Amino acid sequence: MRITKEEQRKLLTNSKSKRISHGNEAVQGPYCVDSLSTPLNETPTKVKDRINNSLKIAQWNVRGINQRDKIHVLNSISHNLFALQESGHPHSDSLDMLHKSPINLRERNGDIRGGGTLTLSDLRITNKQVHFINKDSSILRIVLDGVFVIWFGNIYLNRGTTKQIQKMFSVIQKVIPANEICNLILVGDFNININEKKRS
Repeated sequence: MRITKEEQRKLLTNSKSKRISHGNEAVQGPYCVDSLSTPLNETPTKVKDRINNSLKIAQWNVRGINQRDKIHVLNSISHNLFALQESGHPHSDSLDMLHKSPINLRERNGDIRGGGTLTLSDLRITNKQVHFINKDSSILRIVLDGVFVIWFGNIYLNRGTTKQIQKMFSVIQKVIPANEICNLILVGDFNININEKKRS
């Protein structure tokens, strides 16, 4: 399925309207944003009694996490969801040192270096579905406390080409129901400039 550039722009704009930052090749460190998830099938009053509907989200193109100093930085940042790009092949002892739980790890096959994504969280997740975007990225359907539904995409596009962008939005349109698209959060390193007129 192919979508138009205007549809791509609208989806990216909708993500930006939720104050979700996306990375680029110049990312130097972790970035934090706040976002509100949208409750489904329950009134705001009932939801407030069950869980806090405010999320703190952090994003970092970490370029590997198998260094102790990077682990210390990750553990020092207050967040509910942490989206890491270019996480590579994390060692088991590195993952054990993290204060937040890995809820999704996408690695490249074999010994291929670089790429990959890792998502960390301290949320009470009652259900999770994983859909692959590409060799480095996934999109998660997360249910929190049986109430909130969040679609969370931890995205790494190593070239940001038209083909990669089309594939990403094709998967999004295929797997996310129309009544849940407003719950979509995209975070990551896209390596694209939405103001650029041409991408190869």
